[in-house]
Amino acid sequence: RLNTGDVLQLYINDEFFERPREDNAYLTVATPKLNIVYEDKNIIILNKPSGLVSQDEGDSLESRMRAYLYKNGEIDLDAVPLFIPSLCHRIDRNTSGLVIGAKNALYLREINERIKKREIRKFYLLKTERTPNPPSGIIEGYLKKDEKNRKMVFADNGTYCKTDYKTLKSGEPALVEAELFTGRTHQIRVQFASRAHALVGDRRYGAPKGESRQLCLLSYRLVFPHPTKKKDMCFEAKLTGVFSPFAELIEK
Repeated sequence: RLNTGDVLQLYINDEFFERPREDNAYLTVATPKLNIVYEDKNIIILNKPSGLVSQDEGDSLESRMRAYLYKNGEIDLDAVPLFIPSLCHRIDRNTSGLVIGAKNALYLREINERIKKREIRKFYLLKTERTPNPPSGIIEGYLKKDEKNRKMVFADNGTYCKTDYKTLKSGEPALVEAELFTGRTHQIRVQFASRAHALVGDRRYGAPKGESRQLCLLSYRLVFPHPTKKKDMCFEAKLTGVFSPFAELIEK
């Protein structure tokens, strides 16, 4: 507890300070490419394409989001204190799908707290080389990074991960829905590869090299209590590309 007259000294790394206006060149992008699924005055939900990184100083989903909001007058670089809208979570470069962004500091903390408490349900669609056996269930274990091979692997001294899944369409390939209970790096990819049914296009974790390099993994549904409306809301990504043939199946 602080008392009147106390002096508090803090050391803060430079990385936590916003760069000067001239360094925020990404804000001036005239027509940022975005697929907006939902937007209100506090949050924005975006559909990230495969191949685009979630966060980076150059071209990224977060940079495009900021350019869009700046163009719409929702970022004031002269505000004190200054807040630059940010993504609340990330998905891998080669994974496509839904990501939540916060327009203000209050809702960034709110969404992050809900993620921490696992109040935001995240569902993925994936194509596997063959039908999982069993066709539904829970995969759990401990993951850690293999620095030498630049892959995630199962290890007793790793970090706990858990995924619930069910097969929506059997075959070679098969269509599977997975719900994440934890959000570890490459979690779904490693877990399914460990069951001898790697994701289609996932050469790093065992998919045949002769096939397409496109990773068939989509963050397609988010379900969570909206911070303002106080009711569960469900957001879904439109199925396109390799997942478009299954659009009718998902709707049912």
